[in-house]
Amino acid sequence: MGVSQPTIDIMGKEVAPGEGDGYFQRLNKALQSSLSPGPLLDAMSSKTVVNLELCLMKLAADDAAPVNMYDWVRTNLVLATSQTVFGPGNPFQDPTVLTAWKKFEDVGMPLLILGLLPNWMMREGLDARETLVSAFDRYLAEGKDETASVFMQRRIQFFRKERFPKSDITKLVAADNIAFNSNLVPAAFWLLYHIYSDPGLLRDCRAEVSAAVQSESNGKQTVLFHRVKSACPVLQAIFREVFRVHGFGLGPRRAMEDHMLDKQYLIKKGSLVFIPYRVQHYDVDNWGEDASEFSHRRFLPGSEYKRHNPWALRGFGNGTHLCPGRHFATAEVLLLTGMMILRFDAEPAKGFWPKFPVKKSSQVTTIDQPDYDWGVKFRPRVGVSQEGWAADFSLPDKVAEEASGA
Repeated sequence: MGVSQPTIDIMGKEVAPGEGDGYFQRLNKALQSSLSPGPLLDAMSSKTVVNLELCLMKLAADDAAPVNMYDWVRTNLVLATSQTVFGPGNPFQDPTVLTAWKKFEDVGMPLLILGLLPNWMMREGLDARETLVSAFDRYLAEGKDETASVFMQRRIQFFRKERFPKSDITKLVAADNIAFNSNLVPAAFWLLYHIYSDPGLLRDCRAEVSAAVQSESNGKQTVLFHRVKSACPVLQAIFREVFRVHGFGLGPRRAMEDHMLDKQYLIKKGSLVFIPYRVQHYDVDNWGEDASEFSHRRFLPGSEYKRHNPWALRGFGNGTHLCPGRHFATAEVLLLTGMMILRFDAEPAKGFWPKFPVKKSSQVTTIDQPDYDWGVKFRPRVGVSQEGWAADFSLPDKVAEEASGA
């Protein structure tokens, strides 16, 4: 995002966290309680569901007007998530800022991160970045962060405690949208795509999620999230397979001592080693001869697939690079998907679902993006109410006791 060199020096030393009290260790410690399971995370997730509900109500009111599926998912997840994270003063309420974000994500980030081209060849991306930074500069200058989520307030406090320049804090806050949205959006898209494009999976997932909904006499429909996590094996299996097939991130590690790899390659102490997740995700020894194909059954209990090595799936990273926002992202993707499949049928505008190529995927993210978008008509299901939907993140007394070890 164009932060100053002193800030880069502080952050850049910890590309692969090691021992001690480094920058990322301090950051994770400051934010851990707001992103770990508990009341603060539940509050964020609940607000996000409220925001998603507004998006779904609008979709229902549009009377099956065709939308470009990927863009619809991206627009509404960015709006719902940013409204939760940044609060009432959310800069993305301005359509100009949302448009700038999309342009920055599509054009700006890939070129700016490489840093190989002169500025005049990256003008479109630089202009989009400047629009974003200016919007968040106003957000902070006007004190709108005081009504943000606890997570964002603590994050900004951490940056100030680290004595980052004000201009860099603005850029880092704007850059948070990369962490929240760049992988969340394609994950949600692929989950919806694989379910809607397979009638059998759609039927099974609807049955599972329906059983996780508590209906009340006043018409309110409440999705019980603990049931979505514990009693929806097909939905959970598809979710994991999305990360396996479509995940292509890199796991950076720092060599703690000299090591001869495979009797051929000497890795010196202090070197950075980047491990491609796709090598592990497509390893036939772990996943079978069809490792490159999508099959949710490999994650279903009791399926024909052999039990896989749990370390072979790197969906949210691992070790010191385990994504701190994984619980929030999981809840958002699963609940959006659950409410979508219960309330809407999906009809591809051209009459069929394509098998999307992903050769143009941005390497800035860690999940494939489709090379092109696809028109879809989302029709409200007959006999299914579109009003009064919510989510409950509380645990039954027995489950809560087991979770606490009581």
